[in-house]
Amino acid sequence: MLSTPEDELAAGRADLNLLSATERRIVSLVAVGRTDDEVGERLFLTQQTVAWSLAKICRKLGVGSREELAARVGAATRDEPAGSSHTDEREEP
Repeated sequence: MLSTPEDELAAGRADLNLLSATERRIVSLVAVGRTDDEVGERLFLTQQTVAWSLAKICRKLGVGSREELAARVGAATRDEPAGSSHTDEREEP
């Protein structure tokens, strides 16, 4: 049986639900092109913690690269209602 785009979108959302709140914050920053150092500075984590977390996230989601991770996040969040973000990251002053 072939999957539809709607099936894949639902699966992507379910996969993101496997992540902790911190992991979702990391993913959201990586998905917009932030480096490990930038993510670490933003979330008050070391670069090594970010790298380790990304490896764990990739295993959980079954992806092999940052690009594939960004694509998965984009597919999972596309067409979500405004204001229903998966993150609660704080804005810097």
